[in-house]
Amino acid sequence: MIFSVFARSQERLRKTAISFLFLTLSLISYKSISQNQDLIDSLLSHEYYGEENVSSIDLNVRLAQEYRQFDSAKTYDYSQKAIDLSTELNYYKGIGDAQYHRAWHLMIKGFFSHADSVFQQSLKAYDTSNDLKGRASVYNGLGSLAWYQNLNEAGLSYYQQSLEVY
Repeated sequence: MIFSVFARSQERLRKTAISFLFLTLSLISYKSISQNQDLIDSLLSHEYYGEENVSSIDLNVRLAQEYRQFDSAKTYDYSQKAIDLSTELNYYKGIGDAQYHRAWHLMIKGFFSHADSVFQQSLKAYDTSNDLKGRASVYNGLGSLAWYQNLNEAGLSYYQQSLEVY
């Protein structure tokens, strides 16, 4: 009897946690759904844009992030620029950031298998750069990917890993 009550309580807690995390992610994503043309224009006119340094990588990553909800080609182009320059400079955090935003874009578009592969590439880059915040973000993304596929137990496991890392 006690075990049954405990099991139901634990299951209710899991469902609540998944709902809370999804709601949080939805609210965060809502902000990025709308195109912020002023921000994009500002990033494109930034003094570091086009240079070969970490600041330029970060600008390209930010542009990929801004475009990921509504422009596949630009998301790919800016993330690829960041990956290429990051590879040239051995800046693994930049590779992880660019792959992370590319994976989110693929997930949003429904390319789940490819998104998983790109999230894994991002995770490897964050491991190499010892970026715990990046690792936590990827686990959160993998949790969302699992949730989109109705793999709630796997999603919960990834969300828990995200919390443990961060």
